[in-house]
Amino acid sequence: MYRLDEGEAGGAAIWGELYEVTEERWLAIEAGEPPHLYRGMVRLEDGQEVYGILYPRDLAEGPYPDISTHGGWRQYMDATHS
Repeated sequence: MYRLDEGEAGGAAIWGELYEVTEERWLAIEAGEPPHLYRGMVRLEDGQEVYGILYPRDLAEGPYPDISTHGGWRQYMDATHS
């Protein structure tokens, strides 16, 4: 998942989970993520912005399939690996 530029058309609603975590926990989460994943802002349907784990857009576009039509990673895995 990557963030669109301000005013850019497109995007997709992706189901996710929200957790309230301390800064210390965030640092531990980030330390355990694979290379290039990072903490960034995600806009929810109600307009609220919260932190999420993102991937750099320039690395995501091209080599990886767009799985947004599946609604999320778990749904993509279920649809393609069953």
